[in-house]
Amino acid sequence: MRRERTILLQHRLRALLALAVLACALLSAAPASAEEVPRLSLRLWITPANAARGDVVSYEILIDNVGGVGASRVRVELPFSEHMQIVRTEFDRPTTWISKLEDQRLTVMFGRLNRGEGRRAKIFFAIGPHAPDGLQWRVRATGRYEGDRGNRVHSNHTTLTINGEEANTEPQVTVAPDTVQMGGSIVFQVRNYFPKEQIFTWINAPNGDVLESNLAGRTDANGATDLHFSTRKLAPGAYTMVVYGNSSEITTVVPFVVTAEEAAQAP
Repeated sequence: MRRERTILLQHRLRALLALAVLACALLSAAPASAEEVPRLSLRLWITPANAARGDVVSYEILIDNVGGVGASRVRVELPFSEHMQIVRTEFDRPTTWISKLEDQRLTVMFGRLNRGEGRRAKIFFAIGPHAPDGLQWRVRATGRYEGDRGNRVHSNHTTLTINGEEANTEPQVTVAPDTVQMGGSIVFQVRNYFPKEQIFTWINAPNGDVLESNLAGRTDANGATDLHFSTRKLAPGAYTMVVYGNSSEITTVVPFVVTAEEAAQAP
């Protein structure tokens, strides 16, 4: 009887050992979770979004690894118009370079991106003299990389419009009206900032204090937006509104005046 129990116990132990080996094999063959693979975020800006023949425009690439592990051989393919010619580049790392240049496409090689790492590159193009008026060039960059498996990612779409006349491409903010009665409203017109970027503002008061404006917005595909502001919390005096682009870091200071009485009308 004791011998039979011993044999039965041995069979059970062998069965448990086989199950343990099978479980280990299944775990080792299970696919990696989302946190254990690279995942890239790719963004593209064209500045200015409206340009004239002879202007120089920049394609700015921002690529980040938001996954759980590093990615190798990270590169971005960027199309450009036949009416554009590359004139210079700006890279945030000396190891970044243009690995391929074709008639209407180039490839920027970033190399390895570790977890949480980001890279930035700018490619500057001159608009040729024969670019047709009103040409709209819709652009999307493609990123490719290698991790556990080869993969790719696409950027946002952005559009470059080429106009025949000379375009004003300088970032600017104007205010209308620039003098307003206390409690009145004014509009700040933001132009030629980065497309789709967050805009923040604050106020410099006449006594030197910095005041919260509670005024923010996001530019459109052309880098433009209108910010409507009420002066109801401001005492009479000469102020400046500081308008800051979160991606471009463009900063513009715009003066305006709040009066105690209704501003005089121009004749």
